[in-house]
Amino acid sequence: MQRSAGSCSLNRGALSLLIGLCGAALILRAAGCDLFKPRESDIPGEEGASWSFPAEPDSVLFNLVAAYEERNVENYMTCFDSAFVFLADPYEANGPNAERYADWTYATEESVTTRLFAAQVTSGSISLQLTDSLRIESDTIATLYEHYQLSVRHPTLMAAQGTARLMMRRFGIWWSIHEWQDIRADTTDWGEVKGQFRGR
Repeated sequence: MQRSAGSCSLNRGALSLLIGLCGAALILRAAGCDLFKPRESDIPGEEGASWSFPAEPDSVLFNLVAAYEERNVENYMTCFDSAFVFLADPYEANGPNAERYADWTYATEESVTTRLFAAQVTSGSISLQLTDSLRIESDTIATLYEHYQLSVRHPTLMAAQGTARLMMRRFGIWWSIHEWQDIRADTTDWGEVKGQFRGR
């Protein structure tokens, strides 16, 4: 088969380009860059934090637990919509410290959580577990009853147990909590822990 000088030159040029691209890929690979791996979604909080896009109610629960244990206020607040309200168990809401639980809004939740996280003196000092009890879901709303076990330090260890009734709504493709009702289990509950950090 005959080859002209022009085709030989073209083949050498293509070979040089191929070698160059392979070399660049190897350098990027060595530097920890994978050109062929899909890029994960940006998270709203600090680098290295755990966050999943809230395209379903379970993702909201994941973000809530991860943000609490990582003490990440920004990620935690993505779990709630701007009209969020917290309803304490009647034991607290009608008790001697009822003023702590009145008019609990999105801004209150953010302020309380910021204080609570700041009071934890060591990394990993918050532990939170959620367990499904009951859930009712449609395409745009969901009501989840989640049994919880929570431990924080203030300044000594505080343990809480109970049930959170979380009412969620979907806006577009984003799920968030718009109402949280705390349900006591004859012991310290989450609302009582949060109430310790509310300033009036």
